[in-house]
Amino acid sequence: MNKKCLIALCSKKKAENECIALEMYRGGPWHVIRKNNNKDMDIYVLSAKYGLLKTNTLIQPYDLLMDDIDVEDMKEDKTWAQLNVDDYDNVMISVGGAYLKAIPDRFFNHPKVTFTSARFLKAFSEIKHFMLGTKKEEKK
Repeated sequence: MNKKCLIALCSKKKAENECIALEMYRGGPWHVIRKNNNKDMDIYVLSAKYGLLKTNTLIQPYDLLMDDIDVEDMKEDKTWAQLNVDDYDNVMISVGGAYLKAIPDRFFNHPKVTFTSARFLKAFSEIKHFMLGTKKEEKK
């Protein structure tokens, strides 16, 4: 079986009440993630408030941007330390901008790790195909 891990950034639009991280985020790629979640994949969110967390973690709504915090400290987060890329066949990271600075160096240039496109809609498509195990045909 192909064991996968997806790491996606949080979104500004959030649920109004406490809930698990998978249900908290309402913008960005989260509608694609919820729709295509087959429960056989480890999914994490990189949150400006909470750092890296599994999507089954109960959290409160917040209003904080990654630009407002020291992302270097986030690289030392215990969840990052526990996340072993070699436990997976494939890892996809869908973050950009300041969020990239919060990712530990060991994830860059690792053969099992891919990063999505910086373009939002293309990233959503890449996430969907990653989750479904399909490969999108390139347009010629």
